[in-house]
Amino acid sequence: METPVPNLTQKFIESLKPIDRMQTIPDTGMRGLELYVTKTGIKTFSVRYTLVDGTRRRMTLGRWPVLTLTDARAQTLDILSQVAKGKDPAQAKQIHQAEARALEIKTVHDLGVALLAASERKGVRPSTLTYWGWLIRKHINPRIGHFRTLEMNSKLVRPVLQEIGSDAGPVTSNRCLTVLKRMYNFAVEEELIEHNPLAAIKFAFKETSRDRVLSSSELSQLWTALESIISTSREVAPTSAHVGVSTSMALAIQTCLYTCQRGSEVAGMLWGEVDLDTLVWVIPAARTKAKRENLVPLSPQAATAIAQAKLLAEARYGRPLAPGDAVFPSPRAKRLDAQSGLGSKIHPIERLSLNRAMSRVTAEAGIENATLHDLRRTGATLMCSEKIGTLEEIVARILNHSPSAPSVTGTYNRYGYVKEKRAALNELGNLIENV
Repeated sequence: METPVPNLTQKFIESLKPIDRMQTIPDTGMRGLELYVTKTGIKTFSVRYTLVDGTRRRMTLGRWPVLTLTDARAQTLDILSQVAKGKDPAQAKQIHQAEARALEIKTVHDLGVALLAASERKGVRPSTLTYWGWLIRKHINPRIGHFRTLEMNSKLVRPVLQEIGSDAGPVTSNRCLTVLKRMYNFAVEEELIEHNPLAAIKFAFKETSRDRVLSSSELSQLWTALESIISTSREVAPTSAHVGVSTSMALAIQTCLYTCQRGSEVAGMLWGEVDLDTLVWVIPAARTKAKRENLVPLSPQAATAIAQAKLLAEARYGRPLAPGDAVFPSPRAKRLDAQSGLGSKIHPIERLSLNRAMSRVTAEAGIENATLHDLRRTGATLMCSEKIGTLEEIVARILNHSPSAPSVTGTYNRYGYVKEKRAALNELGNLIENV
């Protein structure tokens, strides 16, 4: 004989104790109302109902004792009344919640802020967030940031993409579209809108892969301009009046070519990643595009540039660099906070700042159409050339590229080719020094 289920009462709910499983207790006095008791003792009211088409729903009402038994029964009666009229209260609740969130995210500007915050919580790489934020602030918000979120459509966006392309170039225009699509995909995920109104828009411009490699004469011009900035160094890194590039920035640009690593990786270099005694820089997986740790042997020239940058940073902040401090610090980092020793870190320069510095130096040197990433390609080309003659496989490992054709042998091959990488980068350093 089954034990009869007691009717829910205030006294009975108070007497319920948690057990090693979830308890579900129906209310015999109100059809559909149930009380859930978790293993930790949390008590929650919910209601079950069936729609006209046979679909079953369960809708949470609230926790006891904030929600009383009397109020839970009243809500259940109202919900069952709506169901009897052919409505779906759970769906209506979702719509109401979405509308409430939409009120907080009224404009495209608001949506961008929400996307960046959510992406940071999800662990999106800081350099990526910085780039998205720059695109939003520099190009998207000034043009369409004031538009209401629900107003946006392809007809509004297409001419904006053309304008961005004319002002800042095809790649920037295309990246702005990518960020806008992410913003509206996020809005769909958050149930602010039902579909992405920009999903069908294609890039306004065709992109071609860059193959720019600096010539020997251009490399010489670039190095002359960089050395001119570095040679004017005072105790605290100055900014050259006519170039607008600090000594620390110039050293970072040199380090990009000496190591052939990405600008974001050099810009974000922390002192704890570098060992000048063994001439090694270990970039952690979290900071690499491939999400794979990269051990970069440092040539004497690269080590000298990094050591100079460290001395400049220590002179600027009045204390030795801690492992978590940036080797190439942001000029906006607060000196007093760093000097106070209260655990504040010296933050790195932004990749975009390094890009701007490269543009100023190349303009000063009379070099056209050369970017920071072109230095990585130039270094790789020089190592593969007959001047150095490094095998492509070794250069690929220096660049931290994935093997083009993974094999069973490759799976078991954990040799890091450090000796070969060091030889190639040492040869590159000597070549650059004597260019």
